Amino acid sequence: MTKRRACPDIRARPGLVGDFEETLAALLGRAHRAVHVGTAREERAFAHPTLASPQNGNSLGESLNEPSITIMRAVGYYKPGPLAAPDSLVDIELPRPAATGRDLLVEVRAISVNPVDCKVRSSAPAPTGAPKVLGWDAAGTVVEAGPQASLFKAGDEVFYAGSIMRSGTNAEFHLVDERIVGKKPRSLGFAEAGALPLTSITAWEALFDRMDIRKPASGAAGAVLIIGGAGGVGSIAIQLVRALTDLTVLATASRAETMAWVKELGAHYVIDHRKSIAAEVAALGIGAPAFVFSTTHTADHLKEIVELIAPQGRLALINNEPLELNLLMSKCVSVHWEAMFTRSSLQTADIAEQHALLDKVADLVDGGYPHHSCRAFRQDQCREPEARACAAGERQGARQDRAGGVLRLLCDERLHFPGREDEFELMSLAHL
Repeated sequence: MTKRRACPDIRARPGLVGDFEETLAALLGRAHRAVHVGTAREERAFAHPTLASPQNGNSLGESLNEPSITIMRAVGYYKPGPLAAPDSLVDIELPRPAATGRDLLVEVRAISVNPVDCKVRSSAPAPTGAPKVLGWDAAGTVVEAGPQASLFKAGDEVFYAGSIMRSGTNAEFHLVDERIVGKKPRSLGFAEAGALPLTSITAWEALFDRMDIRKPASGAAGAVLIIGGAGGVGSIAIQLVRALTDLTVLATASRAETMAWVKELGAHYVIDHRKSIAAEVAALGIGAPAFVFSTTHTADHLKEIVELIAPQGRLALINNEPLELNLLMSKCVSVHWEAMFTRSSLQTADIAEQHALLDKVADLVDGGYPHHSCRAFRQDQCREPEARACAAGERQGARQDRAGGVLRLLCDERLHFPGREDEFELMSLAHL
């Protein structure tokens, strides 16, 4: 069995593409002002900063009566709404945080833009009088560890998906609980590593922690059907199942290129989800699959899932939509929800499982898997109004690397800022 690298595809479903690309374009247009990354860092001290706000012109106030602190640059917003609004994303300056407890202070070297960024920015209110900073996926270097931290130290290179309850990674420095942080794969650059955490955690938890696919379902075929196999979560799920189990992998796709992509990732069989999924699975003659992992449009496929899944099988899903789950009762199918922010948001007793699984993902990546390729854009190619076209990946320039088993659109924007020696790597990622 050929093991394959766990790396994400970055195709977004049509409903997310526009806002995702516009969000990325807005970040590209602000990156040179908002993020300062490099070996030569200019530290600036201000006294008692008043957080940037529309009332004070996004600047920092001063008071001679308070001790000076170091600031950092970031990108955020003060009120949710359409991205077309002039204040949808603004450059801000914030106090550089300090690590306490089990927190790590990470110098952010790469981030990913996910659909969750778009959803939060369009609907989640910011704290009163303060900005909300987006960003969850990140890769970077630890610069400070809290007094109770024991897993990492200053100088360690890490990657993680953060907590939706805390300030985001679209900043020079970021605080994160070490228990949800993994060691960065040695074989990857920061931009590549920054694309992995959120989708890897989601796929791993759904497969191994929720459905527990290593435990057979009595009388069922040793197979897992992954609906949405060409998406970010689905593409990693295929590779994890192939790398870590002996299960037969069935994955759905619809277009010729995504079918080929899913097959290259390691799927034994590819199902066209525009047709009857149940009929196509039955035609394979392998029996009823024990497991189904639905990453998208579960409501649309639920009746097909009910028909094809084995009695006492297990269904995992990640999309939040109304479902007629009573349809699964006659087969005693168990339903397993996956939300990768649950452990960090609720501080569960097993929160450190995310640290452990990210370390395992890093080991898989460093264990001889094919390397994935990226396309680089210069920052001066991404100036507004051209930023959207650049952020859209300039489809004619998107690279396909069949030898490496990777099909990526808009996989890497490495921004070289005019007149500066440093650079900021912005990794974009969208998954179903």
